[in-house]
Amino acid sequence: MVYKVDCLNILSKELICTKPNEYLSKHTTIGIGGKCRLLVLPHTQKEICKTIDFCRLNDVLYTKTGNGSNLVVADDGFDGVVIKLGKNFSHVVVQGTSLFSQAGASGKRVFNVAKQHGLGGVEFLATLPATVGGAVCSNAGCFGKSMQDVVQKVWATDGMTMKEFCKQDIAFGYRDSIFKHNDFVITWVQFDLQKTDVCRIEKRWREILAHKKATQPLDKKSAGCIFKKCNGVSAGYYIDKLGLKGFCVGDAQISCKHAGFVVNNGGATSKQVIQLMGIIRQRCKQTFGITLEPEVVFLGSTDDFRRLSYTHGF
Repeated sequence: MVYKVDCLNILSKELICTKPNEYLSKHTTIGIGGKCRLLVLPHTQKEICKTIDFCRLNDVLYTKTGNGSNLVVADDGFDGVVIKLGKNFSHVVVQGTSLFSQAGASGKRVFNVAKQHGLGGVEFLATLPATVGGAVCSNAGCFGKSMQDVVQKVWATDGMTMKEFCKQDIAFGYRDSIFKHNDFVITWVQFDLQKTDVCRIEKRWREILAHKKATQPLDKKSAGCIFKKCNGVSAGYYIDKLGLKGFCVGDAQISCKHAGFVVNNGGATSKQVIQLMGIIRQRCKQTFGITLEPEVVFLGSTDDFRRLSYTHGF
C-alpha cells in the first residue's frame, strides 16, 4: 500500500504518543516481527476513535494489539497502523463484587486490585502475559478457567460508536470471541467476581504459578501455546509423542520443557516459525490423523500472507 508522504505524519502530530516505523518485535513476547508504519499508544478513548476514523477515511490498514503475547508478526512487518493499549490505558476500579478494568491493564494488575478487595476468580489471569483486552479477544485461560468464566460485560468502539457487549454478545468460544472477527477495539471490561478469603486467593495464585514454572518455558521468548487443543487434548501431547521436543528450524525451537510451545532462541524469524509449525502439522496429520489449528495470531502485509501462506497453509 502506498501512502501520501505526509499522511501518517498528520495523524502522529494529532496524538500524544506515537512511534513511526516501529519494530513490532519489541511489542511481542516471542520477539519476532518487522516494522509497522505507525505504532499508536492511545491515552484516551478519543484518541482510539481518532486513529480508527483517520485510518478508515484515508484507506490505511490498521489493527489492534495488547501485549502481543499470542502474536507472530511477519518479518516484513505490517504495512499499516498498530493500535496498542498498554500502561496508558490501565485504570482498574472496584464496585462491590464487580471489577472494571481498562483494556490495557495487565492480568497481574487486575489480580492485585481484586486481591486487595478480597475478590477471587482471576488468579489464573495473573499468570498470563496478556493485557485484559487481549485476553478477552482470545478468551485466554489456563488450568480449566478462561475469561468467559469471569467477564460480565465489555465496552468497545469501532471509531464511530461505543457499544456495550453483554456476555452473550461477546460470543466466547475456545480461544475465540467476536472481537477476533470485527473491527471493535475493547476499552473497558467488567469482571463478575466473588468475595474470597485473601489467603485462599494468594494460595491459588501461587499454585498456578508454581505449576506453570515447572511445566512451561517461562524464561524463554514465546507466543504461548502455538496450536489449539485437538479433540480436547493438548497439542503438546501429540507433539511430544512424535519426539519433536527440541527440534529446531533456525532459531525457532519446539520447547524441551513443553512441546506445545515454540520458543525464540535469539534470532528466530516468522518464516522459521511458520516452517516449524508446518512440519509439526504435517507429522501430526500423518501419524495421528489430526489437523492442528493455530492458537497464535499471524500479522503481516498482504504480500507476506501470499508469500508465506500464513493462512492458506493452515
